[in-house]
Amino acid sequence: MKKTLYIHIGTGKTGTTAIQNFCALNAKSLAEDHDLLYARVCRKNNNHHATCINWFRENRNDSSVIDEVSRNIEEVVDEVFSSNCNNALISSEYFPGVTRSEIENIYFSKLSSRVNVKIIAYLRRQDEYLESWFAQLVKTTKPDADIYNLMSELRRSKLLDHDHLLGKWAEFFGKGSILARPYERRQFKRENLLYDFLSIFGIEQFERFSFEEKDANVSLSRDQIVLIKAFYNAGLERFVDDVVRKPFDFDTSSSRYFLSPSEREALIEEFSASNEAVAREYLKREDGRLFCDPLPSVSDKGWTTAEHPAPEYLLRTFTHLLSKQRIHFSKEIEALRKDIENLKVK
Repeated sequence: MKKTLYIHIGTGKTGTTAIQNFCALNAKSLAEDHDLLYARVCRKNNNHHATCINWFRENRNDSSVIDEVSRNIEEVVDEVFSSNCNNALISSEYFPGVTRSEIENIYFSKLSSRVNVKIIAYLRRQDEYLESWFAQLVKTTKPDADIYNLMSELRRSKLLDHDHLLGKWAEFFGKGSILARPYERRQFKRENLLYDFLSIFGIEQFERFSFEEKDANVSLSRDQIVLIKAFYNAGLERFVDDVVRKPFDFDTSSSRYFLSPSEREALIEEFSASNEAVAREYLKREDGRLFCDPLPSVSDKGWTTAEHPAPEYLLRTFTHLLSKQRIHFSKEIEALRKDIENLKVK
């Protein structure tokens, strides 16, 4: 009987980092008690990005990169067969960007004859996905990001089309290989993402596992995003350090969202057919309902535009910056004092 390789493809902004950290932290228990190997080879920072061709986006078409990813996939399979486990898992949120031809020529080509493949995909409602991705961009790499430009990019890349995403993998590995999960707390087992993820493997006993005390990748509040963007727009980006980028321990925002409820509902409607297809095809839901959370017009009635950061955020930030400058000047003064003393000695 073939062994089974589970490929957790994210998607992004669905707690993927928390899942990866949990699996790495509990790898020994998963293997010894639950017959599930969290692959050690090609694992770095608890993820398996090196097995995903999309991780090498800038030169993904180079033959050397294709060969490297192919070798990495083969190393994972070799580890699966050298272990005592019948099931193995790799995880990377970069898999949704893999093309149909790459799935065929790399993953299907290397895996189909050796292991059974299961694809795990957590899917987030499109408006939530967009807003969370936007917050992550501002927090990490692109503080000048524009949410409408991002929405256009995600449309072009079809990363908002869940049926398209799953269909690429189902074409080669079969629809029965797709394990789609809605990313909504009320739909999680015990309303907990990690418990829900473990249930995929039939794991119901959680007492022996270790859990991180803090969230792995906390999002910034809307006010904090506005604050960071204001610094960059004013040419003061040099003051935006790690402390300012770190999520504050309070939130005064009237809403979490930059798009209005009507804009968010328009986006939901745009992909309603795709969501319904996923619900019917992969979750076997006759009503075609993939997501259950209330629509924005119901859940976000108090929405207002985000124009200026709240005073509480400004106060916290400027207090930090003043303290930082005070420390800097104290060090400068101390250095000057020592220089003067050295001159007196001479």
